[in-house]
Amino acid sequence: MTTTAEMIAVMQAHVEGRTIEEKINGAWVKCENPRWGWVCHQYRIRPAPREFWITVHGYGLTAHETLKAAQSVHSRSVIHVVEVQK
Repeated sequence: MTTTAEMIAVMQAHVEGRTIEEKINGAWVKCENPRWGWVCHQYRIRPAPREFWITVHGYGLTAHETLKAAQSVHSRSVIHVVEVQK
């Protein structure tokens, strides 16, 4: 069940130009012109892609939330990872 506050937040995000998604057959799909059928449909603000850094060590890999954290660790290399959303 979606609360009134959640519905307002999604609709306000749409007014601000953020991407809205609708759940169709179990998958979240971009919704260009939502009709706001809250009784039968689910909507959400498209989540921001996850971003993190991985350091490579002789003993394995370590994930870091920030580049600064990754650079503070002695490692062979730092890999920047950004989630791809379809």
